[in-house]
Amino acid sequence: MGKRDEVYTAMQGAILASTGVSYVTIDVNDDPWAWKGTKFPGVKLYDGEDQITRLSYLQATEDDMESEIPFDFIGYVRKLTSSTESIEIARNNLMVDIEKALVGDTTVASLVKDIYVQERGTDKGYNEGVGWSSGVVRVLYHYNHLSP
Repeated sequence: MGKRDEVYTAMQGAILASTGVSYVTIDVNDDPWAWKGTKFPGVKLYDGEDQITRLSYLQATEDDMESEIPFDFIGYVRKLTSSTESIEIARNNLMVDIEKALVGDTTVASLVKDIYVQERGTDKGYNEGVGWSSGVVRVLYHYNHLSP
């Protein structure tokens, strides 16, 4: 199974590879209102607090730990004056793209035991032409305690 950083990197790649997303960041200081047009639609991905369970007595090489971790994401869209799509539809489409990317990606699937959408909020706000929505994806994976 995967290590935490491998899972995180695979999730970033899966979102970026989806057809509806132009930019993915894990930087908490990355300001969406400073993004240029090429970064929209964009996603900020945050890892949450692990729930860790020991599966067996500590092993040298076998997976002996289980981690369930929430990944919060915020998706940002920009309403362009030339676009006929409403900001509400753009936000919803972005959420669908993120979910499809994470749940359907083969690389992510090869690293985790389970991945599912826990929470979806399709309308979190709109300010200065930027709309955003958020959600939570829960990931369950196994790893060896010597290489988390």
